[in-house]
Amino acid sequence: MEPSRPNRNTLASTIEIARRDLLDLGLRNTLLNYRPLRAKGVEVVDEKPREIFRLLVREEKKLTFLPGDIAGPTGDGNGAEGQLTQPGDERGIAAKHTDSRLQTTHTSTQLQSRLLATYHAARTSMEEQGVNTLYLALGMLSWREGDNSDKFSQAPLILIPVELGRSDARDRFHLRYTGDELGENVSLAEKLKQSFGIKKFPELPDADDVDVDDYFQKVQRSVIGRSGWKVDTDAVALGFFSFAKFLMYRDLDPNTWPAADAILGHGILQSLLGEDGFQPASSKYGEDRLLDDQLRNRDVVQVVDSDSSQTLAILDALDGHTMVIQGPPGTGKSQTIVNLIAGAVGEGKRVLFVAEKMAALDVVKRRLDHAGLGGACLELHSNRTNKKSIIEALRHTALGERQASPRSRAELSMLGDSRDRLNAYCNAVNEPIGDSLENPCTAYGKLLGAQTALKGLELPQVQMGAVAVWTAENMVRRTQLVVQLQDRVLRSGVPMRHPFWGSRLTVLLPTDRDEIRNLCLRAPGNVRGPGVRSQSPVELAM
Repeated sequence: MEPSRPNRNTLASTIEIARRDLLDLGLRNTLLNYRPLRAKGVEVVDEKPREIFRLLVREEKKLTFLPGDIAGPTGDGNGAEGQLTQPGDERGIAAKHTDSRLQTTHTSTQLQSRLLATYHAARTSMEEQGVNTLYLALGMLSWREGDNSDKFSQAPLILIPVELGRSDARDRFHLRYTGDELGENVSLAEKLKQSFGIKKFPELPDADDVDVDDYFQKVQRSVIGRSGWKVDTDAVALGFFSFAKFLMYRDLDPNTWPAADAILGHGILQSLLGEDGFQPASSKYGEDRLLDDQLRNRDVVQVVDSDSSQTLAILDALDGHTMVIQGPPGTGKSQTIVNLIAGAVGEGKRVLFVAEKMAALDVVKRRLDHAGLGGACLELHSNRTNKKSIIEALRHTALGERQASPRSRAELSMLGDSRDRLNAYCNAVNEPIGDSLENPCTAYGKLLGAQTALKGLELPQVQMGAVAVWTAENMVRRTQLVVQLQDRVLRSGVPMRHPFWGSRLTVLLPTDRDEIRNLCLRAPGNVRGPGVRSQSPVELAM
């Protein structure tokens, strides 16, 4: 389908509406109004954010959690009864701020329950979407919508991407830095810019250059003059935060594009957002011709099995057609994607493969690895990507050796011979038999249909030597004769059960008719009782 060209102003307006739908600057956004969850997340108390940052990020140490009450459940209504006990609580509470144990106000059973729920929620997000939403928040900005409002909201300032794990069920949960980029509260910066005119919200430096206390001071200076606003420099919380929608909002901002037509001038986007949509375009490929004839003079790379419909879709895609391929599970969509990627890479093109579910990415990547194309792939967005892994993947691709083709030319030529024989067979069974317009495939189909209708009975062997030279007209005429014969048999019954079966008379005269009737009337068995007479065979026949 060829893209249409909508009005440029209409397209810009449509993108702006989409951006507003992506932007969430309401108090439901946890980046603007953080509140502890009932069963997940952990509130950390009596710790210093700068020391936590040093241990977790710079020294890359694992941190554990210390319950606030090692005596057991307190019955505070948080559902602690009957839950698991935090292992190793008998050692007491650590008071220092430089150790590897984060202090909390939760009891041992409450802490273990919350950590377990947090672990499962973070793991589900990773497995289904490939996105880490678990962060350790350092520092909070306390702000309010208006000077007359009594309700203050808490917005996290520094967000450290972390992973929660443990070696086994008897071990404590530990927290470690994933190595991804630190998260700055972009939603807060946009909210302050749009609602309060604060345009100089400080940007967060790289992890190696972050001074936690200095950054908190810069944030405090940026909001100076706002009544009641202040930075809580001791706030620390483990929770779930998502940046995905806001990052899309920022990417769609025309001010961030390298050129004015970088997005608005893209043909596919114009058709996607325009009123006319995509216009149908004719394909030069089709199912009515042999696939191999259409593949001649085309160097198509196929690294996994592909049927004819999938191959035709690949040919259209390589010719630059825009299309939607749809089908239920198990119909080979991921196989087609793998072959499309392989074909594009073979032509020196770049491919961006995006999927909503992590499982779809894993299936395609696994098949590309099996085909020897894993080195050409770079995972940009999954649960296994960070700066170090991306750099290592680039190094491996740049320095890695190309894999030789596992098949020799002799083997490939043998495959070509087998293909030609199969194509010759396909042509033979689809060629018309003489001038009858029938071919072996349709003839066998009709024969199988007749055998099925007889329910196991064998068809009579009928010798028709001249059938090979029948024309289409002969076929129609003889088919009509068979239909007439079938109709006659249905009216007269089975021939061998007919009263006159075996008679060689070909002409029945009126005198013969009367004589036969009289003989039948005098025949024994015609009288069934007084005044009752059954029909004779001749009457049945006449």
